[in-house]
Amino acid sequence: MRRLITFTFFLAITFHIQAQYLEVGINGGAMSYIGDLQPNTPDTRSFGLSGGAYARYNFSPLFAAKFSGTYGQFVGADKYAYGSRKSRNLESVTTIYEAALTGEMNLTKFDIVDGRITAPYIFAGVAGFYFNPQVKVQGVLTDLQPLGTEGQLLNGGKGYSRFALSIPAGAGFKIAINRRVNVGFEFGFRYAFTDYLDDVSGNYPNIEELAKQSTVAAAMSYRMPEYFNQRLENPQGTPRGDKYKNDLYYQAGFTLSVNLATKEKMEFNKEYRAFMKTQ
Repeated sequence: MRRLITFTFFLAITFHIQAQYLEVGINGGAMSYIGDLQPNTPDTRSFGLSGGAYARYNFSPLFAAKFSGTYGQFVGADKYAYGSRKSRNLESVTTIYEAALTGEMNLTKFDIVDGRITAPYIFAGVAGFYFNPQVKVQGVLTDLQPLGTEGQLLNGGKGYSRFALSIPAGAGFKIAINRRVNVGFEFGFRYAFTDYLDDVSGNYPNIEELAKQSTVAAAMSYRMPEYFNQRLENPQGTPRGDKYKNDLYYQAGFTLSVNLATKEKMEFNKEYRAFMKTQ
């Protein structure tokens, strides 16, 4: 009975944090988005490469925190659409630079020293990112934000910010190859607090007024004449995008990490093992 009570005591305290260790890693995969130029199922041609690095701090077999930096790129283009949206003829190539802090919860205990070497997990957190939508003008990639394609710069106005916040959330699966090295796969959405990832959001501006300020801005704002190869009426005030929905982007890829800790530092059950050695 004494041993049972003692054993129960030591088993209970294993739920407390007994070790904490750091791992660092890299990831690589693909990135795409959902927005005004791709409102539904993504076209495979919209995906671009993504990659980054991260540091994960393991608090316990169930919980960890991760700081990550990510680079990615994706394409939005009406030419990939079906039906009437194709004639809008807008497109952009967007580059993302993101810094994120997320919390992770393993759905099963991940404790390498104890032989628990696989775990599915979910995560959520907060991120800040810089984005830059571009388009080819006479073969040269040109930033769209400084053009004010929806009339943001008319009458002394300001363009939208290329810095924004997002809420990342997703799931992954990791496997410890050995005590030092882990591999995994992760998929995550980022709900962005901006509707301009593809430079499209609201209504068409007065194209004639915009052309007085910049012929390039006017041409990149209203590209239906280019599609139909004829002059069309000024579309001022008609919808160019859906201003009531923000964009989101997402990434999927593989991870590779290294644990920066000795076996002792990775031991979450020190009291239990010390107890067992005395029996």
